[in-house]
Amino acid sequence: MKTEWGFSKFISKNDLTHPSNGYLIDDKCVFGAEQEFKIANFSTLKDKWTSDEFTVGGHKWEIWVYPNGNGEASGRSLSITP
Repeated sequence: MKTEWGFSKFISKNDLTHPSNGYLIDDKCVFGAEQEFKIANFSTLKDKWTSDEFTVGGHKWEIWVYPNGNGEASGRSLSITP
């Protein structure tokens, strides 16, 4: 299974800003990333689910999922917190 996608290095500023490359539209550039987590038995979760720790950009992260919301939106939302 492939575990990494994308560029192995950063793009140069010249490549990013050159109009013919199409990275900038109206002087804006949008970046994104996706991480998929499979939560077994989601419908039976009560309070909180916590992912395993993972590292992105040298920083350690966890995903916290509150299936019944958290705080004032309790019972009406799904909250995800890094």
